[in-house]
Amino acid sequence: MRTLRYAATGLLLGVVWGVVARIWMRLISTSPEFSWAGTLFILLGAGIVGLALGVVHAARRRGASGWWRLLGVFVPLLFAGAGLPLLPAVVLGGWGLRRGPVGRVVAGLGLLSAPVILVAMTWEEVTYWLTPYPETIYRLVLGVGGLVLSGTAAWGASLVLGPWRPRAVEHRASVLAGVPA
Repeated sequence: MRTLRYAATGLLLGVVWGVVARIWMRLISTSPEFSWAGTLFILLGAGIVGLALGVVHAARRRGASGWWRLLGVFVPLLFAGAGLPLLPAVVLGGWGLRRGPVGRVVAGLGLLSAPVILVAMTWEEVTYWLTPYPETIYRLVLGVGGLVLSGTAAWGASLVLGPWRPRAVEHRASVLAGVPA
């Protein structure tokens, strides 16, 4: 029953992430016409990734085999196409967020790569007559949106890319530390 709850929560969070991503795409688009098919594709893809990550989280919580991590294969598919500049941030951030201090530094640098790549890629192409608002505001929306979307996706990917310890090891560690599991 708990797995179903985590899967449903992951599905919901994935769809919410997809809605935020679609709104951000609307804000940064120079030609804001979107199709329903494209919108539904993004929401469905984000929902499937969220569902898979929810199932992985349930497996982690119950101390299941690390093979459940294979469900993480769906995460990079979400960034195919125009989302590709966010992928390094998601992978490096996801790898480092659940690790020690060095891992968190790597995660932070990885997460900062998303806005840097996005703004650098569009620096010469952004002109006042193409964007709906001034260039500086456009770049700010582009960078902050990229950081928020890649950061939340990295947090989800950390379920797959972070260290995987069997539940028995976590329980022993908490008993030795005097913390109830």
